[in-house]
Amino acid sequence: MASLLESKFAKQIARGFKGKLLKGVIQRNAGATRDAHGDTIPGAPVSYAFEGVREDFSAFIRAQAGIPDTDVKILFITGLTLTVPMRGDYVKFRKFDQWYHLVKNITKDTAEAHQVWQASVVPPPAGAV
Repeated sequence: MASLLESKFAKQIARGFKGKLLKGVIQRNAGATRDAHGDTIPGAPVSYAFEGVREDFSAFIRAQAGIPDTDVKILFITGLTLTVPMRGDYVKFRKFDQWYHLVKNITKDTAEAHQVWQASVVPPPAGAV
């Protein structure tokens, strides 16, 4: 958990970036249940607004880490996101007609002001908004 000073810092970061980044949506399938046979029944998708940035990995990083050419980095400003991004979430920026699937959290600062995720290009998820 961030300290009081760090949380104030995170709020100032969010305030400074508000309205200056790409707007998007995080879609999460929540509330999965099981049927009588034990099979998973996915819950209804829930959507959350966010502001962030999509960025490509450098060729060097791709080669060193074995990252696919289609994967990207997505930066979330925590104070401008209505939920904390989670592995398995789907993300779409309004500006681009492309969905991404969050694969791995790469960076999270100590003030919890931002997070950077590796994301894979995917077809639109069920119930896409």
